[in-house]
This record gives sequence, C-alpha cells and structure tokens, in this order.
Amino acid sequence: MPSLSSPSVLVFLGPLVLAVLLWLVSLSGAFGDLDGGADGVDAGDGVDGGGLAGLFGGLPLSLGVTLLLFAYGASGLVFRLALGLGAVVSAVLAVAVGLAAARLSGRMLAPLFRPNPAPAARALVGSVATVTSDAVDEHGGMATVRQNGVRLEIPVRLDPDVPADHAPTEGDAVLLFDFDATRNVYLAAPHDPDRPALRPPVRA
Repeated sequence: MPSLSSPSVLVFLGPLVLAVLLWLVSLSGAFGDLDGGADGVDAGDGVDGGGLAGLFGGLPLSLGVTLLLFAYGASGLVFRLALGLGAVVSAVLAVAVGLAAARLSGRMLAPLFRPNPAPAARALVGSVATVTSDAVDEHGGMATVRQNGVRLEIPVRLDPDVPADHAPTEGDAVLLFDFDATRNVYLAAPHDPDRPALRPPVRA
C-alpha cells in the first residue's frame, strides 16, 4: 500500500484538502461566499461560468468545482488506498465519480441558489424604504427596501408637496406612494405616523 506522501496518493489528497480549505475560507467570509450571490434589485442568475455551470446541474461554477475536487479526492483515496487499485485506474474512476457526485449534488442543491425574481415595479408601492443617499429631493436620492427577503436598492424622488425642511436624509424611513414609469423612479415622502399630512395617499 502506498504511503500518504506518495505522488500517486497526493494527486488525490491535494484536491481533497484544497476543496475543504476553500469551503472553510468561504464560511469564514474572508473572500466572500462561493455562491457568488449579489444583493440588489436584480440578484443575477446566481450561476457564474456560463455554460460550464450546466455541468454541475445549475450550481454556481465555483461551488461545483469544489464539490468535484472533493468527490474526486475522496473517491481516489478509496480506490488507491482501500481497494489497492492502480494509480491510473484510480484516477479515471475518481474523475467519473467526481463528475457524477458534483452533478447529482448540483441537482439537489441548485434550488437553494435560485434567486427570488425581482418584483414588478409597482409591487413596491406602499412599502416603507430606508434612505441610503445623503438626502432625497425632487432631483435625486436612493433607498433600500426588502421584498420577499431580497434587499432592493431603488431610485427615489421626493414628493414636490413635501416642505423642503422635511426632506428625508440618510437613515430616514420613506413611504413609496407611487411609481413614475417615465423616469423609472419611485415617488417618496417621509414616513411619519405622527404627521399623516406628510404622507400622500398611495396610488395603486
């Protein structure tokens, strides 16, 4: 039986250790998540690498590759050390097992990486958002709102009828009472339950 320091064993042990290290790094958040998720109005398709990602049943390419490396390394060690097969035979079988395992895992895990579709623009009307820009006026401003668990960043404009001294600033809550399809912006007003006069009626 070859030792763990044998090249015919290291060729399997190396990818196995690499996959585990990448998962640990991802969990620690040092270099971001392997799922490549994004936060915003459009979360993207959640799959990087184009057509290559289809090899892993819809998983993000980075996660699919680490699953392949792990399955390849683990099965290769079994074939080489436990079953005593030759290095070449073990490598061929390990590649087949790795691809099959990664694709099967992809089919089972892929639903977890399907982003919630961005809601229709008017679906946010009536929601309360939080200002993220320095201020919101008739000419510009940004805010965030959560819809179906997704954090959306949206452009907002202040209702012209709101007095200038009541213009919301960063961190303030605003009511999205209408959507201007021409400018593709939301019309907002300060969300102050104690001063309903500042909150125009929501336009369906």
